[in-house]
This record gives sequence, C-alpha cells and structure tokens, in this order.
Amino acid sequence: MLLTDYIQIVYVPARIDLCLQYRKKLDSVTSKFSEWLRRAAVLADLTEQNIGGYLTFYRQSWSARSTNNQRQVLFSLWQDAADSSKYAPLLAEHPNPRRVRKLAEERDPPQAWRKREIRQLIAYCKELPGLVGDVPASLWWLSLFLTIHWTSSRIGAMLAVKAADYDGRGLLIRKQKNHKPQWFPLPKSCRRIIEQIRPNDRALIWATPWCMRHVWTKARKIIEDAGLPCPKTGRNLFHRVRRTTITYCAKADPAIAQRTAGHRDYATTLRSYVDPRIVRLPSAVDVLFDPMRPHHSRPTPTKAPQRLRIVG
Repeated sequence: MLLTDYIQIVYVPARIDLCLQYRKKLDSVTSKFSEWLRRAAVLADLTEQNIGGYLTFYRQSWSARSTNNQRQVLFSLWQDAADSSKYAPLLAEHPNPRRVRKLAEERDPPQAWRKREIRQLIAYCKELPGLVGDVPASLWWLSLFLTIHWTSSRIGAMLAVKAADYDGRGLLIRKQKNHKPQWFPLPKSCRRIIEQIRPNDRALIWATPWCMRHVWTKARKIIEDAGLPCPKTGRNLFHRVRRTTITYCAKADPAIAQRTAGHRDYATTLRSYVDPRIVRLPSAVDVLFDPMRPHHSRPTPTKAPQRLRIVG
C-alpha cells in the first residue's frame, strides 16, 4: 500500500481535528521521503534503515529541528500502521524510535523586545496609510499588535477571532494550541480601538483579504520600517510580541506568565519564551568574587588579653 494512500484513507480520516497545516506537513514529508527512495514510498519502506538513511541525507541541508520534525512524522505513521491488525502485515518490522534517536537541537535563548521598542512599533502603526479590506490600515494593525500585546495570543488564533468573541470587556480566544479557549481582559485603550473596527456585519474582527504568507510579509515590512530588530528567521514577528508579553509577565510573577502562555509548567515558559536579558535569574555573577578587582586584606583584630580577677 502506498504511503500516500494510507495517509488519505486511514490516517487523516481517523483524526477529525487534524489541522490543515499538519496535513500539508504529512504530504511534504511523504513527498521528500519518496524522492529520497527514488520511487513512491509504500508502508513496507518504513524501516529503521530507510528512515535513518533519509534523515542523514535530509540533515545535510536542513536544521536539527527540521530533521526531528521529519522523524516525528514518519514514526507517527509507522506506529499508527503497526497498531492496526489490518495494516501491520504490510510492514517489514515494528517501530523502535530509540534506534533512530532525535538530534540535539541548538536553540538560542528567547528574544523579546524592550518596552521602548514595543512603544516604537505602536507609534509607527498609528501613522500607516491605506486600507486592509475596508478598515484603515492604521487601526487594523494597531489593534492587532495591541491585542497580541495584552493577550500574548498567536497570530493564527487572532485572525480566527469572531466579532461575537468580544464582549466589551475582553476577548475570548478560542483557537488555542492546547485546545482550551481562554478569556483575556483588555484595557480601555485597546477596547476603544477594537470597537472602531468591529462592525456587526462581519464574522471576523481581523478579516483580511490576504493569505497568511502575505500577512507575514506585510508585518515584516512594518516592523522593519519601525526600526525594530527583526532577523529573517522564524518567530521574530508576531511571536516576538508574544514573547515580550510573557517575559514582562514573568518579571512580575512567574505564575502570571505561565497562565498567560497557557503552559502546564513554568519550565516550558522559561525555556521558550522568557528573555534572560530582561528577566535575569540568579547566576554566578551574583555570588562569585571578581578576580579582576584588587583585594585588600585587613589584619584580623586580636582581642586584648583579659586580666584575671582574683577574688580573696
């Protein structure tokens, strides 16, 4: 059975809530795996030798993180087929992910913007000309960046927010990564701008005539023109606003940061979102002596010998 047929007939229909992004990822991984095999991949091609060889080839051009993503998809398909009594006989062997280990991923510490940089971005958005659909671009982008600032929500969740999700006091974000809708209170300054772009006859608050890729392109130009650092790598646009919010929440209270981020434990928040330049944890510099500073030793004062008092 072709691997593409298994995905379309068995794997995808069994997962009702599978997002479109992951479906595209399945197609991409299968296509690249078939290109490496130089023929259409079948279920029997899911072996440790094939997957290991493919990942070795893939790693020559791509990062460790991307390689691990390819590994995860292939082993998920393999494990799913192995769990089925109907499709297990089509496999050459059963999966053992430990034999094809994940690569160690090098990750730089999270980077957030400073307060002055966020203010700089907001000030620039106020002066944007033109329209986004039928909404002034200045109001559309200003309200979007402001709401991400106050909620730390991901851009995909923001663009899916409906007008009915705003109740005049805050916003209900439904499309969360953990599938748990979360309500966020908003300050009056943000609510006032949202109410200017929220007509009753439109389902989405931030309706856009563009595809997602064009939204990212527009956002990058705005951020660069505002004079903010914006390296051309992933997670430096809307996600950097999210990291900024969570970082300053962590500076005030780690529990607020964890709750705002929607994480089960603070370790995930700290590892992926908190900028160590802004929220500095105690380190060696706080407790060690500085060998570059001269040390002047002082003689230890000696106590005068006490005289014995003779009582007679």
